[in-house]
Amino acid sequence: MSTSPDTVHRADDQIVTLLSQWLARHVSDEELRRRVEAIGTDELSPAQAEAVGELQEAVREGREAGGTR
Repeated sequence: MSTSPDTVHRADDQIVTLLSQWLARHVSDEELRRRVEAIGTDELSPAQAEAVGELQEAVREGREAGGTR
């Protein structure tokens, strides 16, 4: 299965790819924050944008998954 050029540029696909890299520890928290801000959330659905916002807040505050430190 190949990806079309349009798919590579969609904000949701870019964020999912970035999150996969972050979860695998190939991307630092700082790089995640910077790149998500560069991608933006304007093209996302309201629910997706809210989830990304919550993740950004958690990373900014240094929380780990599940709300623990």
